[in-house]
This record gives sequence, structure tokens and C-alpha cells, in this order.
Amino acid sequence: MKIIVIDNDYPNEQNLYGDVFVHIRVKEYIKIHDCLVISLTAKKNFEYEGVPVRACKSTAEANETIDKFKPDEILVHFVFKNIIEEIIPKTRIPYVIWVHGYEALGWYRRLFNYAAGYFFTRSFVYMVLANGKQLKSLKSLIHDSNSTKQDIIRLTNCDPAKIHVIYVCINNSFKKSAKSFNADEPIILQLGTAANKNIKRLIPALKNIKCKLVIIGKLSDENRKLLKDNNVEGEIHDYRLSEEEVIEQYSKSDILSFVSTLEGFGMPIIEANAIGRVVVTGNITSMPEVAGNAAHYVDPFSIQDINNGFLKVINDHNYREALIEKGYENSARFSPKTIAHQYAALYYKMGLQ
Repeated sequence: MKIIVIDNDYPNEQNLYGDVFVHIRVKEYIKIHDCLVISLTAKKNFEYEGVPVRACKSTAEANETIDKFKPDEILVHFVFKNIIEEIIPKTRIPYVIWVHGYEALGWYRRLFNYAAGYFFTRSFVYMVLANGKQLKSLKSLIHDSNSTKQDIIRLTNCDPAKIHVIYVCINNSFKKSAKSFNADEPIILQLGTAANKNIKRLIPALKNIKCKLVIIGKLSDENRKLLKDNNVEGEIHDYRLSEEEVIEQYSKSDILSFVSTLEGFGMPIIEANAIGRVVVTGNITSMPEVAGNAAHYVDPFSIQDINNGFLKVINDHNYREALIEKGYENSARFSPKTIAHQYAALYYKMGLQ
């Protein structure tokens, strides 16, 4: 079987951390299929760890490549507007879509309101699912959480039987890293600074806790002022970190903060679990599904509840250690081997092998 994978970008030495789960899956595909990756942002053709990547400067060039390769199946990673409007409608080849996270709805929810998010989702990210003509060629939609699967069912005309949930796998580089917990002045790691990451409530919640808040991501002037006003010591990394640098920050930390108001998955939860750091996370959307019994849950809209959550894991040694042990077990659910087997089972069921 011949398969084309379409992505706006594709992992390489420079950006492997961000999309390592895509690369791991594609490596599995090429073992059993004739597989070609189309990248709409790569500057030149390249091969990465045995995966051939064709650089297409435009969707027209991508369509020409599809015509020449004549695939039996098209796999689309992340539903970008140009892919929806200019590639999928021009082919009758059956396609499978991976939708990771819930970024699009999140953008509009936090910029405007839920109704705007609903409209944006219907008209942009999931327009392909609401279009009857295109639905005829849709073989499967793969998402990474049951939480968002229910939203997709509610917001689109997609047949629920076509929607499959397979979690994102964790990179094997995230391994147990022992560290004595600093209960006197813990290092709290926060990955991401978008509005849904809830920095505006996290910082005030740490006001009376002696700690260092390490933030990976660009911090707004407003949030920098919050650090100062709440007397919270901050260490800001406002540049793109390599995978090794991210792992180093996890290893140095005592607690992972992931008190988001909206998530489509929650990869940092699993990464912290695997390394052996206690997690404080939100009790809504996909976070409980990902964290299981391996995190302390808080109401992300309550500054007081967030504060209480951090104090609980700092002051209760036995509770904290129990969460860390459960974290090791939880992270095993997301191993590359486990997730690869789930994809293999789904593809077998779909008749692709």
C-alpha cells in the first residue's frame, strides 16, 4: 500500500521535540507501506531517520506530488486551512485525519467567547468534517482524547463511528531522574504561556509560597508585572528550547504546574510523570483523562484552590511520593510501543494492512 502523509511541518534535528510522536508513527508506517511525507514548510527535500520528506512550496505542488505518487491513502496531520481548502477537496483518495489538541477552539474561546469558538471550529478546523461531499472520502478521524471526541461529535456532522481516540506517545528520552524534593523552596515548572495556560491565576496563587517559578515561553508585560506585584521569583526562558534543554528543566524542577483552563491533551503531564515530578493540574477537559490518578487536581478558575493544591503537594510528603509512584505507572500507558500497537490495531481494523 502506498501512503502519503501531509503535514505543514515535519520533525528534523531542529524541531524534533515538538512533533516526535508524528515521526515515531511514520517510522512504523514505512516498515509495512511505501510511504512519502509532504511538508509544506520545508525548504528542501530531505530524509530523516529513513523517512523521505518532500518539500512542497505550495498546495499546488503538493497536489502534483499526490498525482504522481498515486497513494492508496492520505494521512493528514493537523488540519490546517490550506490543507482543508486546497488539497483534500481536489482528491477522491480516502483520507485519515489526525487532530491533535484543541488549539483552534481554544484560541477563539480565550479571545472572544465560547460561541465564537463554536463558530470557528465549525467553519475552520472541522469544516472538512461538516462537508457532506468530503465526508464521503473520510475514512477515519483520529483524535488524542475522549474529551475532544465528544466536542467534535457535538460540533460537527461527523459519524461517531469514524472517530477514534489514540493518545499521543511520549518520547523515550523522558526517563526517571531522581531528585530530593525541596520542600523549603520548590522549583515549580510551567511550560507554555498562552492564555489557556492560566498564568494570570497561577502567579497570584503562589503569592505566599516561597518558591521559584520557572516559565518556558514568552511572558507578557502584564504577567511580568504579576510576578513583581505578588513577590514571586521567576525564571523566564522565552526562546525555543531543545529537547535536551526541556528535559533538563524537568530534572531541575520539583513540581510541574499544568493548571490550564483548556487542553486538548496534556503532554507535559506525562513527561513529568515519566521523569518523576509531582503534578498539579486542572480538573477539566482532557487533563483528568491524561493524568489519571497520578496528579493533584485543582479548579483552574480558583486562585485559592490552586494555592491549596501546591501547599498540599509541598507539605504532605507521603501524598506527594504516592503521586510520583503512580506517575511512573501512568506514563507507561503512553509509551511509543503501546501507542504504535494501538495504531496497528486500528489500521488492521480499517483494512489498511
